[in-house]
Amino acid sequence: MHALLNEDWIKHYAEVWKGNTTAIEGTKGIDMIVQMSVSDRDRAPVHIHVNGDGLIDYAGPQIPGKDPKFNLAAPAETWRKVAAKEMGVRRAVTGPIKFKGSLALALKHFAGLEAALHQFADVPTDWEA
Repeated sequence: MHALLNEDWIKHYAEVWKGNTTAIEGTKGIDMIVQMSVSDRDRAPVHIHVNGDGLIDYAGPQIPGKDPKFNLAAPAETWRKVAAKEMGVRRAVTGPIKFKGSLALALKHFAGLEAALHQFADVPTDWEA
């Protein structure tokens, strides 16, 4: 079990991504850094880099000097609800998930981003940590 969105968690997330064809196909051409964090926990945000092929080629701590194109922050319970599909991704990113970035780009790649957020359920997570 990993604490949500810590460095071990995000590395496991990147491994799970390799088998998530919907996320891969849906994010092809995006080539961006995404920052994610848990707003009600005292831990640093993490970064992933999704390359033009829709693959994660970096997952770990924030990359100094690199600005994310997407920044997502939410309380742990919101992340859990999205992972469990108790809350829709559209509702989450327009409400409880604080989203910064191009909404037009997010909508263009919505199927991939939705699959990526639902993938949170596939990482062994200690939601209370």
